[in-house]
Amino acid sequence: MVKHALKSLVLGTLASLAMSLAAAPATAADPTSLKFCTLLSVGKEATWDLTWLEGFERVKADAPHGLKLDLNTVENLWGDEAEAGLRLFAESGECEIIWVHSQLSDQLENVRKDNPGDDILWVLAGSGNRGFGGNVYWYYARLHEPAYLMGLLAGKMSKTNTMGVVGTFPADDVNDYINAFFKGAKDVNPKMKHKITFVQSWYDPPKFAEALEAEIGLGADMIMMLGSVFGPCADKKVWCFGKYRDENYLAPDAVPTGTMIYWDPAIKDIIGHWWAHKTQNKPYSGYTEPRWFSMAEGGAGLAPYNGFGPKIPGDVKALIEETKAKIVSGAMVIPIDTSKPVSE
Repeated sequence: MVKHALKSLVLGTLASLAMSLAAAPATAADPTSLKFCTLLSVGKEATWDLTWLEGFERVKADAPHGLKLDLNTVENLWGDEAEAGLRLFAESGECEIIWVHSQLSDQLENVRKDNPGDDILWVLAGSGNRGFGGNVYWYYARLHEPAYLMGLLAGKMSKTNTMGVVGTFPADDVNDYINAFFKGAKDVNPKMKHKITFVQSWYDPPKFAEALEAEIGLGADMIMMLGSVFGPCADKKVWCFGKYRDENYLAPDAVPTGTMIYWDPAIKDIIGHWWAHKTQNKPYSGYTEPRWFSMAEGGAGLAPYNGFGPKIPGDVKALIEETKAKIVSGAMVIPIDTSKPVSE
């Protein structure tokens, strides 16, 4: 019964997608519009996907090269269903850039074999993928720089000298900012100990809440939350840091700041490659290693303190701002440590 219902849901999603791909594509000779087709990992309820959608809307408003940007999305398809969705995108004749916001290199490769030309520009986003080159570009969102700054705050403000992270999976572009968060705290407070829990899911609020309760029980009073669950933080009066966007609105008394993803540079970068190909016949030369944009390049940042500003001593805020300036100027380099973090 459940399997039948799931299959019906997937088929319904793909049918709706097929109906939405009815408009004619822009002409290649004198492009005035550009159609993105995007496969989201979960949907806008997941912060990772939402940050991309918000970035797309900002770039759309900027209208690079005077282009009118359009977007069609499908979400939460995996395995064979994801491949079917990508195939539908590719064979529609409309999708000029197909952005794959999940770990779907194999599915992309299968579809691309049957659509080998340069009519489509492909994008893979995030770790767990692999680089193909050619008309496939690969982007990361590395947050180790703002995570380090967040760690400075945690190390200075902790009363228990214990910090924690409730994570998703131990992936390359997850481990890097967890490790940077720990390093920032310990650079200003060598007494800090850390706890880490991976719930093995990209989106599972009950599991996130359970892991959060456990870390609070172990004494952590500064916790990075990779799942947008902050109720226990407010209840137990601990500080819980957001990720990907400003999540203070979810728990104004518990979330002092968070790391911020800005996908705008990556979206503009891929549009630039598409534009050069269309207007100058420049060959695609996709990234075989992931391209990411630093704080200096506008790809990452630290969320505002919101109502927590008065609770943070002036010298701590000054330290964070001074360190941020050094990172942006290049005077200070935060190392990328992708090793799997373990609890102490």
